Amino acid sequence: SNRMFSIDYNEVIITRKLFRSGESEYYINKQPARLRDIVELLHECGIGKEGYTIIGQGKVEEIMSAKPEDRRMIFEEATGIAKFKTRKNESERKLDRTHENLIRYIDILTEIENQLADLGMKNTSFEVDFLPQPNLQEYALSVTPNGFDKVEFLFSANAGQPVKPLAKVISGGEMSRFMLAVKNITAKVENIPTMVFDEIDSGISGEMAKRVAVKLHNVSSDYQCLVITHLPQIVSMAQTNLLIEQRVEDGKTISSVRQLLSEKEKAEEVARLMGGVGEYALPNAIELINWAKNI
Repeated sequence: SNRMFSIDYNEVIITRKLFRSGESEYYINKQPARLRDIVELLHECGIGKEGYTIIGQGKVEEIMSAKPEDRRMIFEEATGIAKFKTRKNESERKLDRTHENLIRYIDILTEIENQLADLGMKNTSFEVDFLPQPNLQEYALSVTPNGFDKVEFLFSANAGQPVKPLAKVISGGEMSRFMLAVKNITAKVENIPTMVFDEIDSGISGEMAKRVAVKLHNVSSDYQCLVITHLPQIVSMAQTNLLIEQRVEDGKTISSVRQLLSEKEKAEEVARLMGGVGEYALPNAIELINWAKNI
């Protein structure tokens, strides 16, 4: 219990083998060791690299003639204080990085909730839960193609309701708006120039469809957005419309894409998506397109 070094030996022998090439090998009690291990071992008992050289050889005069700041460093090295200062500085740097990551994490969560509020989900609560790290025995089985950390999204769409696993409680319409909010934020963080939204409008209609259309319009002012949709509100917002059609020829399904070049073609397609019939179908579609132009 009174050992100077933190290793299970009553006697410690440090040796160095020097080769003609200039390379060296180090040993602690005849066991191969790194130079770093030896330095740390000496630090523990207050014998630093410089401290051992100077004090071990009794260069008291050199210590006394040193500048005050240099003398302080010599004594700190010799007494082992330097080692603990190094560890303290490293711990402080890690705390600073953790603090910065925590601030960024909170900012992202707040931004997601703000984005969802714009999409008619103002009472939404969203959290990210990092599950406990495994013990050493479980570590080898814990690494997956998705990484080491196990993360779960927790979600509540209603005020006063506790957050629960998002995958179990979110509806189709809520998921569409949630993904739009998340993709908008990740594009900012990762500097993504183009975003693809494949049926992001699933499960929504009416006023919510308008809100999603407006959000996509706002996002497209900063990024190129490719949107696959069946909602007339979103189609009305688009600067360029491409119509995907399918037909069967000789028993095979053939897909084709063509651009709707004229305003008349766009209005007819919007009317079709609105399910409009009769003489008011086309005027209603034109009114929706004009609404989109004024956003």
